Formats: sequence, structure tokens, C-alpha cells
Amino acid sequence: MNDIAIIGDSAFLNQPVISTNVAVKGLNFGSVKAATLSFSGGSLTTTGNISGSWTADAQHTINVGSQSITVGGDLLMSAGVNNRSVNVNIGSGSLAVTGNVQQGGNSSMVFSGAGTLTVGGNYNYTAGTFTGGSGTVIYSGGGAQSVAGVNYNNLTFQKSGGSALLTGASVMAGNLTVNGGQFSWRISISVLSVFPLHPEPPCCAVIQISAYLGIGATRGRSSLPVEQ
Repeated sequence: MNDIAIIGDSAFLNQPVISTNVAVKGLNFGSVKAATLSFSGGSLTTTGNISGSWTADAQHTINVGSQSITVGGDLLMSAGVNNRSVNVNIGSGSLAVTGNVQQGGNSSMVFSGAGTLTVGGNYNYTAGTFTGGSGTVIYSGGGAQSVAGVNYNNLTFQKSGGSALLTGASVMAGNLTVNGGQFSWRISISVLSVFPLHPEPPCCAVIQISAYLGIGATRGRSSLPVEQ
């Protein structure tokens, strides 16, 4: 648990595969050779960050598949430079990040199945590809959170408190669910499926709107209270 695993900082023959439960302090990708980390079983847990250190172009990939990854720190997908990235593919498995997700450059976050991404901190999205597929993104932090302005499938808030603010225009192809905390936006969003407005107790959800909200096929202006 005290070791940082380093992948791609030297030449290698076989791509790394996790087959059992692995726990490390952190995971860092280098720039000598692009690596694809995949699973044949087991899980990956880090107490710190998953990140990259680049001195040259190298696009790495983490294939979560049907397994699980728990990141105790931040997931840093890019330093903001194209072709220097850690791309993530989620199938039916789960990726839980206690800290922040940072996505930039031409990095990609892709759901190829009905998996989940749970974010405890901010999702700082500046560039790159986000493909919601049939997946679900859950914001679970107990304080203020920045919500990436990307097009989601299902977007869920399971916050014990604090406010989550959407930072860019967004479309939810699936469901928008607020089970706790506060969800706010000041730009246009569209929800193409279910938007439960009245969570059951003991939830304390608050929704604040100061821009356009389209719900379902009608995409009409919401009658919800508008934040002044």
C-alpha cells in the first residue's frame, strides 16, 4: 500500500493485466511507451492519485471493464496537452474517485456499458471526449462540487450536503436524480428521460435554476422556481 506503481516509463513487451485485488499508494503512467491497463479479475485501490508524468506523447488507457477501481486521491487524466493522456473506458464496472477528476487535452472518458463513475470532489472538464453511453455519473461529495458540463446518460446526486454547480451546458439522455444536497445551474440543460422533482424523505434535495431547462420530448421551459 506504500508503493506507487509506475507503468510506461520504460519499454515492455506485455500490456499490464490485473487478475486479483491490488492496493497501492498511487498509479503513475510514464511517456516511454503507451500502456493499456486491463482486468481479468480483481480490483484496484489507490490511497493517492492516478496520474501521468509526460516528457513526450503517450496516450494510456485504463479499461475498467466489469471490475472496480477506487481512487483515494485524484484522477488526473491529462496535463492539458493533446496526446498526453490517461483515457478511461468503463463497461459494467465502477470507478470511484474520492477527490477530483481532471480531464483536458484530448483525453477520453467513455462508458461502453451500464457502469458507474462516482466523484467525491470536482469534475474539472476543460476538453476531451466524454461518452455517457448507458452509464451513470454520481456526485457524492459532502461539500461544494463543480459538475462537468458534458452530455451524460444518467446523472445522480447523492450528497450529504453542500451544493453541486453545473459548469457548462449539458444534456441528460437518461435520468437526472437529486437525492441530497443542492444542484444548481445557470446555463441550459435538457433532460430527455425522468426528472424526479420530489425525492422521498429523508432526502433534503434543493434544485436551483437560473436558465433554460428542457424536460422530455417537449423541451419546454420549466415551471420550477427560478433562482434570482
